[in-house]
Amino acid sequence: MALQAYFDRRAQAGKVVVRGRTRIERLVVIGTSCPPLAVEALRTAVREAKQGKDVDLYLDTCQALFSISPDDPLAKADMTWADTRTKQIKAEGDRLEAELKGYKNNLIKESIRMGSEDLGNFAYSTGDFPSAAKAYVRMRDYATLPKHIAEMTLHQARVAVVQHQWMPAASHLAKLRTLHPPLAPADKPKFDHVAYALAGLAELAGRNYRDAAMLFLRADPQVFTAAPGQPGSAGEMVAGVVWPRAVLTPNDVAVYGGLSALVSMSRAELQARVLDSSTFRSFLELEPHVRRAIAFFVNAKYAQCLSTLEAYRGDWLLDVYLQPLVGEIFAVVRQKCIVQYFEAFSCVSLDEMARQFPPTVLAPSAGTTATTSTETSADNAATADSTPVLEIRSELRALIESGDLPARLDIPNNNLVSPPSNPRREVLLSALEDAEEYERTLRLRLSKINMVAAGLEVKAPNDEARGRVVGDGVGGGLRGGKGTRGGRWG
Repeated sequence: MALQAYFDRRAQAGKVVVRGRTRIERLVVIGTSCPPLAVEALRTAVREAKQGKDVDLYLDTCQALFSISPDDPLAKADMTWADTRTKQIKAEGDRLEAELKGYKNNLIKESIRMGSEDLGNFAYSTGDFPSAAKAYVRMRDYATLPKHIAEMTLHQARVAVVQHQWMPAASHLAKLRTLHPPLAPADKPKFDHVAYALAGLAELAGRNYRDAAMLFLRADPQVFTAAPGQPGSAGEMVAGVVWPRAVLTPNDVAVYGGLSALVSMSRAELQARVLDSSTFRSFLELEPHVRRAIAFFVNAKYAQCLSTLEAYRGDWLLDVYLQPLVGEIFAVVRQKCIVQYFEAFSCVSLDEMARQFPPTVLAPSAGTTATTSTETSADNAATADSTPVLEIRSELRALIESGDLPARLDIPNNNLVSPPSNPRREVLLSALEDAEEYERTLRLRLSKINMVAAGLEVKAPNDEARGRVVGDGVGGGLRGGKGTRGGRWG
């Protein structure tokens, strides 16, 4: 039971462990993506699903386990339990509907709002997300405080996130951050920081990495991290939900925020906004390898940065939100490392580039394909040895063609060279431009002085303005200031 032992170790170490539907979804992703852990992950998911109220989720999980292990006892769905749980769910739903109807007859707004929230939470737990969304929307009509509107909006965002509907989720969270009238000072920070993290997740899923990084960096660790001395605690409850257990753990915030920043920010920004951040540092302490990778990149240790990220590629490929983005994130970071590395040189051999940036996947290109059957084993060996160089050459060619790498490939000498530059010419051109601008400014000022001396200046109608014109006329015109219509010529 390696997975269960992993969760137990995290809880004993004081780290937040995700619960409920999100945990089941992550286990299913592991079961469908990692053959060595597939059976164990899906067995754990089946047990977790059977403890909940979503019968369809339980049946789907059993079907997934049956597809890879038909003889497993847990792969055969317990239809007796499913029928019993369905009847229980219907009875509980009818009870909540009756209670809500009674609240409406009594015309008690707060009771109606809470009854609608209970009905929405119940529909969410059973997997009926459309009904949950409708119940949450009905809370608005009976809200009496800005906090009630904020809670409704967060519930709607949670329903959108669990369905991976990122555009509606981002829309709800944007409304929450611009709520009017605003929340009370005691409530606003908690709601805002949850909204920052969820909005960052939505932007990350939409591949808006910079926006995602800026949002994750604004999240408050007190809302997400475990309380000191309370192993397994998960920060504060907001809108009746412990968000680190329901959607995002603080470890997720650290990984998602760190990778988004690494993809989208420069070295100076990473140092100032990430490594020197007093708030995000608390998240990075939970995932030290992400902090090391960022520090390596900032300190121009690009090979170590890439090797650190590569060591955790497998883990992130099993993440429910990162899985479709890992390849793109790693490719962008690798390209940034190559560009930053070459900035310090005027010429680098391709052999050195291949040593610094070994290909992650070695695949023979068109140039290495055998064209005849008469090639010798020595030629094959030479081709195999040159494969990393050919791979890095193809990668560099793509960067040069896209305009990301200002360099040229010297194929005969097997070098990567920077384009020729003439610093003397650039300095002279800059000096000429400054001289032309200075001459233009002087001519305009002389024209202004001559117009004033010739009496062509239009004076203001009253004495006070006339005094201001006399005081500011020539000098103000020379400075391009106000005071005369002629100042527009300057």
